[in-house]
Amino acid sequence: MAATTDTQQKKFATDLTDYAKRRQTDGPYADDLDVDVLIVGGGFGGVFMLKTLREMGLRAVIYEAGTSFGGTWRWNRYPGARVDSEVPEYEFSWPEVFKDWTWSTNYPNYEELRQYFDHVDK
Repeated sequence: MAATTDTQQKKFATDLTDYAKRRQTDGPYADDLDVDVLIVGGGFGGVFMLKTLREMGLRAVIYEAGTSFGGTWRWNRYPGARVDSEVPEYEFSWPEVFKDWTWSTNYPNYEELRQYFDHVDK
């Protein structure tokens, strides 16, 4: 097998690969967090939990390996990648999110899902 180049490594690197360096300059990080719940992952489940827990009055934060929400749809970015279940399965039922969002198809591709997560993050 051929050696991995620096360019290939960067392509697959996550936000956590520079953890030690980042820890010294920005945060928050686990050693100085004052939260009730730490959620690992910013996909559909993590975002849902964040909103639910905050509505319950709990202090919650998401740790995400990427630089934004999206979970598996942040990483699955290849030609033809799209959901295999219809849209109602891939959206939040929160009025503040769906009132301003319209899907272009019942089976959105990864690009539209990324746009959706950007919309949710507003």
